[in-house]
Amino acid sequence: MGSYKEQNYETKTMIAGALRKLMKRKDFNKITVREIIEECGVARNTFYYHFECTTDLLSWMVKEEVLNNLNLFKTDIDLKIAINFVVRYVLSNKDIIKSAIESISYRELQYLFENDFIRIISKNVDNIIEENHYIISESFKKYFIKTITTTMAALVSNVALSTDNEPNLNIDKHCQYIYTIITSAILSTLADASRQNL
Repeated sequence: MGSYKEQNYETKTMIAGALRKLMKRKDFNKITVREIIEECGVARNTFYYHFECTTDLLSWMVKEEVLNNLNLFKTDIDLKIAINFVVRYVLSNKDIIKSAIESISYRELQYLFENDFIRIISKNVDNIIEENHYIISESFKKYFIKTITTTMAALVSNVALSTDNEPNLNIDKHCQYIYTIITSAILSTLADASRQNL
């Protein structure tokens, strides 16, 4: 038997799994706590011990999945691989991400992605500065990393909102577009910042 912390996590994961199953059958905003506890076989007070409401559960579920998957990456991972992975995650969980946007807000979802992207972006920015012998102030670098991370998170979040009516926007196109926008912005901005002694 695991520790108390492990048991808590297992219970939360089981409750989240029940929500995920229910979301395949109906809209999130129509799912009740009663349905969730019946699906996973826990008592009502067990649900409320771990989560305040269904929205709190959804928020936790998305955070856990995003963070656990992105934490598999080392900081020095290729930016293209990270973008590819996250876009595939978002597209394969589009209904859940859309529900999360409706429930926990678009900005909060972006913030989830930002927390993990910032490590990857920081490493890429540092590598480019070092390879090109750019001289850039620490304050500009921090400002730029925050800005580009927020932009990348917004682009990835927008993938979940893309409609099937958008022509030819398959997974590879989404990845290519995001990668091109982000890398072009990083390369040109760092070159300009170095020239301007920012």
